[in-house]
Amino acid sequence: MKPEAVKSIRLSLRTSRGKPPSQKKLAEFLRMGSSTIARYELGVQQPTGTSIHLLRLCQSPEAVKLMAIHNQRDGLFSDIE
Repeated sequence: MKPEAVKSIRLSLRTSRGKPPSQKKLAEFLRMGSSTIARYELGVQQPTGTSIHLLRLCQSPEAVKLMAIHNQRDGLFSDIE
């Protein structure tokens, strides 16, 4: 997955305020390290395994809704819609 693809996925999502999530917010939503998305977008590190699957799921609005519900059930607040 190319760095541009990761950035476009992040910018296609929306928070409750209508803005795209920050790199840190997206990482928290996907339960990754706080700088992981930044490294993916800079091309320093390539997503592999589960990370690729989670990023691809973020391209589907229905999957994002399900992930948000799952995070809420686990007691994690997420303003990504």
